[in-house]
Amino acid sequence: MIYPEYDLTPEEADAYCAGSENQRVRQVIADIVGDNYVLDVGCGNGIDAHRYDPRLYLGIDGSLALITAAIRKNPRYSFLRCDATDLPYSSWMHWTARSRKTVVVLKAILEHAHSQEDALTIYREALRVGQHVLVAWHTPPSWKLDAPIIQPMTGHFGRAIYQNTYQAESFFLNEEAVGSRSISVAQVDNYQLWSIA
Repeated sequence: MIYPEYDLTPEEADAYCAGSENQRVRQVIADIVGDNYVLDVGCGNGIDAHRYDPRLYLGIDGSLALITAAIRKNPRYSFLRCDATDLPYSSWMHWTARSRKTVVVLKAILEHAHSQEDALTIYREALRVGQHVLVAWHTPPSWKLDAPIIQPMTGHFGRAIYQNTYQAESFFLNEEAVGSRSISVAQVDNYQLWSIA
């Protein structure tokens, strides 16, 4: 699993992302999703579930503690513990109706993967499953790098995480993943938001 099981206490899981300063990007993403199906990859404790119709939302995360907190906080919503490199495509397609678009949201998770290749695996998987993919980068890829910068650091509750910077061409010019889709880029406060459709 790319995202290891964090040994969070129930209190830490409940407080995960509390006081987050990126509320505007969260709302911009929800506005773009509109009344389409949303697969919220790396949903944490379900902090954004309330922004969506519970019949149209599926949140996934690799942490059992966070998924448990999400279910407890948002009992009308659907959550699933799974690895972001192997999204539940068959379950997802069975769950969604063909009359709506499927939007996959990757908000501030790719830069925390263990490597650029792991981030690309999640990116390709999101593009395989979603008709529209929204990627919010706190640390966006750079066109100026000869190699990715892999940087371990301390994250939530003193846990070790990565805050990486990847090579932009690996994402923008990835024909295998992006295909004929277009990528638009917008700045929303301290996030770079990619819309791939």
